[in-house]
Amino acid sequence: MSQANFRIAPLARPDFVECQPELLTHHLTAVGDIERAVTQWLKAGRHAPARSAYTEATEHFDRGLGLLPALLGDCLYRSRHHIKALALIGAQQLRLERPHQLNWQRNMMTYVDGFVAAVPTTNRDAYKKHAEAAAVVFKEHGALKLVECWGDDVPEGKLTSFPAAVQRKDDETVVFSWIIWPSREVRDQAMKKVMADPRLQPNTNPMPFDGKRLIYGGFEMIVEA
Repeated sequence: MSQANFRIAPLARPDFVECQPELLTHHLTAVGDIERAVTQWLKAGRHAPARSAYTEATEHFDRGLGLLPALLGDCLYRSRHHIKALALIGAQQLRLERPHQLNWQRNMMTYVDGFVAAVPTTNRDAYKKHAEAAAVVFKEHGALKLVECWGDDVPEGKLTSFPAAVQRKDDETVVFSWIIWPSREVRDQAMKKVMADPRLQPNTNPMPFDGKRLIYGGFEMIVEA
């Protein structure tokens, strides 16, 4: 066994490949073993979904794909792995976008928090900054996506409406937003941490609207088309 292989051998254990693929592939790349580096990235990508790390899996496939141009000596090998990596990335994206069609467990984009608020129209920029700061915190604690929408065509209703629900004033605009979570359980645990996060406290990031008129609720996703 060469000295380089001797150094790398302990790193090639399956548990190490799954937990720290970057370190192993760094060593493989450093000693010029690009072929094994590509293979290990693809292997790490296949392992990641077992930990529900779907986005991480796609990133591993991308990294392996990025190393392929270094395989200058074997065009056939490079083409074969290029096709394989693209296929794996495509399959992983399908799992991210259509998990229910692939009979995956209910662990991706299955719970939604919805919010409606009335924001002073002159506070649009302040609200945008407030929401952007909040999005960082929510995503750090497990949210998959946060969307904020500024009212554009929100009519008044005879019996009920968005403006009526939040008691919108003449100088206010209705805002509709939602947060997508992997599950109700993740959301419940995250909300406690979000509410306690110092970056979202009133003295740090005050709400540029009347929070007493904010309406919200949690919803299970039943159709995703």
